[in-house]
Amino acid sequence: MSQVKVFITDVGVDTRFLVDLMRKASPGEIITYTAMNAACERDVRSNRHLIDSARRILRREHSMVFRAVDNEGYRRLADDAIVDTVNADRRNRMRRQAAVAVQELSCAKYDDLGRDKQVKHNTGLALFGSLYQATSRQSVARLHQRVVNAGGSIDLSGTLKMIGWLVD
Repeated sequence: MSQVKVFITDVGVDTRFLVDLMRKASPGEIITYTAMNAACERDVRSNRHLIDSARRILRREHSMVFRAVDNEGYRRLADDAIVDTVNADRRNRMRRQAAVAVQELSCAKYDDLGRDKQVKHNTGLALFGSLYQATSRQSVARLHQRVVNAGGSIDLSGTLKMIGWLVD
């Protein structure tokens, strides 16, 4: 007997209330937890999924980015803050995740693995080790300088060539 997967495509009413509230925010403005609670008449801190959904919708449909402000709410980022904050936040997170992946893969008893799993293990170590190295401050600074030297803009293949992942 096969099961049919049902996908919920409608946005919940509470999420819509949050989207409507947050969409009115000016760059730099903080939407407080109190205002969010009032908009959907429930505690958004206990229902974080509502905020996450609203932020996804705002990012996807309105090009708006919000970041948490401890014990206050969410701040809408201005364009320059998006560039600084997202670059730093995501790079740091990717670096931490890559380090954890290397640590976890290193827990496997390599000699007990079959040949195909050893190859998969080594591929993972190479990938995550490369990501860890590529996301260091020094690597990002070198890449930044190369982009500056290239006129301030570079495509993906140019970036991969610069960091040595793609050869002509």
